[in-house]
Amino acid sequence: MGKDNGVLARNGHTEALLDLTRMAGLAPGGALIEILNKDGIIALNQRTLKIINLIRKDGHAKVQELSRIFNVTDVTIRQDLEELEKQGFVLREHGGTFLKDAGPFAKAGKVFNQTPVWRRKG
Repeated sequence: MGKDNGVLARNGHTEALLDLTRMAGLAPGGALIEILNKDGIIALNQRTLKIINLIRKDGHAKVQELSRIFNVTDVTIRQDLEELEKQGFVLREHGGTFLKDAGPFAKAGKVFNQTPVWRRKG
């Protein structure tokens, strides 16, 4: 069920769908479809695959850093990370995420390169 006030309250797919039907003068409604892999897990899009690869490289990533890299809103990145957490790839924490199996050193940022991903060359 979409939030009251649509995308003004929450920047989500459901809210956008309902807002568009209202703007078209139709009764609010529609269908959203998730594509699943053969094992029933939601298929990852290119951005989420790249996010996983970046996190694997460093063990962690910040929401604001990822939103700059992919030129999307922080909300979009948080939704991507929420889905990745549901599927067991990452664990989220305030402002960022880390690999589920990275351990306490990665969480503290003590082992991995602290240079922001977007500033690195190569």
